Amino acid sequence: MTTPPANSLRLAQFRTVLLLFAGYAACYYCRADLSVATPLLAEELARHGLSHGEALIRIGSISSLGVAAYALGKLFLTGLGDYWGGRRNFLIGLGGAALFTLLFAGAGSFPVFTAAWLGNRLTQSVSWAGLIKVSSKWFNYSSYGSIVGILSVSYLLGDALARQQMGTLIEHGYGWRALFLFAAIVAAAMLLANLLWLPRPIPSTCSPRMSRDPRASVRCCCRCCAAVPSCWFASCRSPAQ
Repeated sequence: MTTPPANSLRLAQFRTVLLLFAGYAACYYCRADLSVATPLLAEELARHGLSHGEALIRIGSISSLGVAAYALGKLFLTGLGDYWGGRRNFLIGLGGAALFTLLFAGAGSFPVFTAAWLGNRLTQSVSWAGLIKVSSKWFNYSSYGSIVGILSVSYLLGDALARQQMGTLIEHGYGWRALFLFAAIVAAAMLLANLLWLPRPIPSTCSPRMSRDPRASVRCCCRCCAAVPSCWFASCRSPAQ
């Protein structure tokens, strides 16, 4: 039995939101890890000759530089999604988070710690813009606010889950490297899931476009049905409809 176009669209929309939500939540595993691991990392550095206070200052400097890198990335890198697509931006953010977090876990000196954290935050800076761009291709402009509201909860949930789960790891005797490895595994898993199952944007000729006049209806060109098994949108209505 053939699935109705409306059901196909709803399923694709649900899958898109679910994967974007989980993927962006995973990015926060690769942000929360440093703050959770700071006491353990400072203790290890103190055992290697650095005073505890100096270790905390240096870790704080790494964190601050990461925020600066994230801000610069937001300003100068997020626009790349306009050239190569939001999906690629989102995947780069997840991939960079996993790769650089893994690099941090294996590092043993402050220059490498710093480079890894800067790379992590810089690549993550493009992920939110990618998320917005991907989601905008799947929903009518009239629901953008609701969808972004749902997706924006992802970083709160991701941060809360990451801290709780990493705290559990610490309670079981794991060190700071295990926390970073755990975060990298979560991000890598979500990268793979999004790479395999995040739907590609529907053809632009059939995607809802936000009119300059918000009262105007959204038009859909059904000629894209030749490229898509059935037009993703259940109704290709005239403005009057």
